[in-house]
Amino acid sequence: MLTRTIGRSSAKLRWDQRPLLVRWTIIATAFLVTQPLISLVHQIAILLAALVLRWSASTPLLEWPVKTIVAEPIYSRIALEMLGNINARGLAISGLVGGFLHDVWPQVFVDPGLVVDGFWVSAVVASGSSVISRFLVLTGASGLLILLGVLLVSWGLEGGSVPRALATPSMVNGRVLFGLLLQARGVAAILSIGVTPTDLENMGLAQIGTKLLVTSPQSYETTLLALGGWLSFGLHLLAVVADYVPALLFAHLLFVLLRMRGSKRSLTGLDGLSICPSRIKPLGLLPMVGMAAVVVLPFGMASTNFGYGASATTVNVVVSVGESAANIDPQVKSLSEVPEDNPVAPSPIQPPTPTPGPSVVSTTGSSNNFVYLVNGKRTWIRGVGYNVIYRDLPNERRARRYERDFSRMADAGVNTILGWDSDQGYAHDKFDDLLLTRANKFGLGILMPFFLDPNGEYSNDSYRARVTQDVIAFVRRFKRQPAIRMWAIGNEVMHGMEAMMVLRGKSPKSTPTAFADFYLKLVDEVRKEDPNHPVIYRTAEDGFLGAFKAVRAKSVEPRPWLVFGMNVFSSRLKTILTNWERHGFGNPLLISEFAPTGLSQQDRPRGFVRMWRAIRSYSCSVIGGIVYVWTTAGPEPVDRVFGLVDGDGKAVDGSLDAIASEFRQARNLTGTCGPPLQSSQ
Repeated sequence: MLTRTIGRSSAKLRWDQRPLLVRWTIIATAFLVTQPLISLVHQIAILLAALVLRWSASTPLLEWPVKTIVAEPIYSRIALEMLGNINARGLAISGLVGGFLHDVWPQVFVDPGLVVDGFWVSAVVASGSSVISRFLVLTGASGLLILLGVLLVSWGLEGGSVPRALATPSMVNGRVLFGLLLQARGVAAILSIGVTPTDLENMGLAQIGTKLLVTSPQSYETTLLALGGWLSFGLHLLAVVADYVPALLFAHLLFVLLRMRGSKRSLTGLDGLSICPSRIKPLGLLPMVGMAAVVVLPFGMASTNFGYGASATTVNVVVSVGESAANIDPQVKSLSEVPEDNPVAPSPIQPPTPTPGPSVVSTTGSSNNFVYLVNGKRTWIRGVGYNVIYRDLPNERRARRYERDFSRMADAGVNTILGWDSDQGYAHDKFDDLLLTRANKFGLGILMPFFLDPNGEYSNDSYRARVTQDVIAFVRRFKRQPAIRMWAIGNEVMHGMEAMMVLRGKSPKSTPTAFADFYLKLVDEVRKEDPNHPVIYRTAEDGFLGAFKAVRAKSVEPRPWLVFGMNVFSSRLKTILTNWERHGFGNPLLISEFAPTGLSQQDRPRGFVRMWRAIRSYSCSVIGGIVYVWTTAGPEPVDRVFGLVDGDGKAVDGSLDAIASEFRQARNLTGTCGPPLQSSQ
């Protein structure tokens, strides 16, 4: 017994006699040795955070605060989808151990080949996750490391301050240093998350600039976007604070409860230990945490695989959603070979023959087999929203720009263009004879836009008569143009009324019911003026059909030539497609705008393909779909996020090639109702 006591005293003496720097070095070395284990814990935490975030986005846990902040129903639904758009696949471990675990338990341990190069373990999350959900999951998982570090520091303080605890020659205070290093690891992981200005836009900055602030692209770039670096720094700082606040509160509550239960002796084995987590001063720790982060960052770090290690190219997008590489149109590859600086690049596909005279377009059929006819030929709409702003250019330059754009659209299999006039206060391009003539040259049809003001007085007879007169004059002017396919009169008018009330606190001058009553009377007049082209009304999703139902019930006119367009930017697309027949309108449906929301440029191509194939799978009741939107240089800040090409006509990512591949495969789909196509998951 005496020998053992002396041995313990000698051991303690040897530790006490070591310099402070040596003691710190030993603890730091122990921390580095445990990096693989910490990395494993961190990656498991990422998977758990992904599961929790995906689940909470469909519960009141997130629904209530999001709907409180983003009061407009459609925008809040899209925000929730962006937050919950992440799907954990499993843990990938390299080497023989990873292969064995994958064979034994594939539901948890995925293919070792999915480990990111240069690392030994990776949390694997499905491609297509939103940018904001990735950031939240990574910061949340790093918060676990910060929490563990705070608990260790609280445990080792022994009632003193951090400097005193670190200087005290006691092995137990190795917990303080280890806890600080663990916190540094968590903070370093947060700070290492790359957030570019483009990422910020994909997180919702562009939508805020467009829908809430209603700012021009120039003002948006010089204000919000110019602050991109500071916004990124602020986002990271907010994430660190958001992790520290609950960690400190939890530590304080935990140790208070342990003291109340008389658990101090069982916790540390030391008499008289006074644990005071309230003495932890986060701001005082930041310099030390920062220095430690520089030291530990390169060691033992793991990396999360968000995209299965593959970039979204034309070929692997098609293969990834269930097509054989042998079935890819060989002409797709030629798109990447077209000189980008050629204003009128040669078309690898012979464009359709221009229509020689005024077009005749009709929509016939029943609710489960609509037929869209262009000059007697069954057609499936493969469209793109055309949002350029060439209106102030000389006509000669405008013509060259149109030929450049329309040539590339024809190459990509586009056969229809949808435009805007002055929607939501933004000035769009001129949809005039020059544009229509150039579009017809490349066999492109136009859904001709006419703006209806959401703040219009649609219950006022004088106002209704004036708008009707303007619309009829517009139709009379262009109805003989061969490129005309439909009259796109009004876009999201009732949604604009709701957004006006919710986002700006203003009451519109009319009601949805008054507008629906006016609109049906208006389109009847349009039909009398031009019986050769249908009319399309575009609405945000399907939440604004009630007014049309109420007014339509009083009418005996079936109006099969009235097409309803749905603008959809969420996973509700499939629900809208499924429920269309149940609405009982008996009118054709066109998905007049669609695009994946919140994805990185790497993941966008797959998002477009999934949405397009969902539309194609309902070819019996839907007459086509229109991609949103052509250029990033459009009139709205949000166009910077959704545009397929930049201001010079160059593709911004792989989305245009992916869409071209799909559109080319659909060239022979004439609108004949057949067996539903399999939609990709």
